[in-house]
Amino acid sequence: MKSEKLLDAILELTPIIRYAALHLGGGEPVLRERIGKPGASAESERWDELVVNPVLIELAARRGDVDCDGLDYLLVRYRRFFNLVLPLEGGHLSVILDPDADPLPLVSPIREIAQTFGAGARPRV
Repeated sequence: MKSEKLLDAILELTPIIRYAALHLGGGEPVLRERIGKPGASAESERWDELVVNPVLIELAARRGDVDCDGLDYLLVRYRRFFNLVLPLEGGHLSVILDPDADPLPLVSPIREIAQTFGAGARPRV
């Protein structure tokens, strides 16, 4: 499946990526986890992709569309990891990174991989 190959390509970027998920449309998210890396439970990750990340994107995008020229991405720093969330047309891509990672240099390569697999950026209003 195309979604799974996209996530596999993201995990191949660097070992500091623990997990990647793609949620497009109203279906279930596609999740990929790096074996041997500590993380949240699969059920917890599923709810992040179904509820938490879409709500964060909606709130930040509304604000960004007012006078900030839109939303590019979200970066959430939890104590145990970073969550990089890229809004896509019809959904989002979520990438979990080690807590000591420098996530900003990975934004462009992750976005390029998503575009290569046809997951385009969310259009701005």
